[in-house]
Amino acid sequence: MGRPDKRAEGGTEVSIKTWLEEFYPIAAEDCPQNDKTMLLHAKLKWSGLTAKELKKHKAEVRHLTITDGTDEFHISDNNCALCLVYWRTDCIGCPLQKVRNIQCDRYHKYEGFSPWGVWVTKGDPHPMINLIDEALEKLK
Repeated sequence: MGRPDKRAEGGTEVSIKTWLEEFYPIAAEDCPQNDKTMLLHAKLKWSGLTAKELKKHKAEVRHLTITDGTDEFHISDNNCALCLVYWRTDCIGCPLQKVRNIQCDRYHKYEGFSPWGVWVTKGDPHPMINLIDEALEKLK
């Protein structure tokens, strides 16, 4: 049966490596520490977690990790530039926390899941993307 074909329509091989090149080209710890740049870094990463983009790179989500069957990339606070800066202060000052008045991984009593929680339970990055967009808009 062999290994599944890892080529995109144009014949280019796709994988976690190509996903990282497109959606996580700079490690969180190397991201300049200003809110706009860190939000854009986060938006790029989260945009790559949509079903369309994962499919394009022949990747899927398994337990907070994207994988192409060979390599993996774990989604966590360790690869979020915002978390690396604001986590130690319980996210006080984080632009995402400023929008929600609570951390992105904590839920309000009126919502079923936090934006992070929707990703964890359903694999849906859209609430995080929307939150990042709101924070970017607030910076204008």
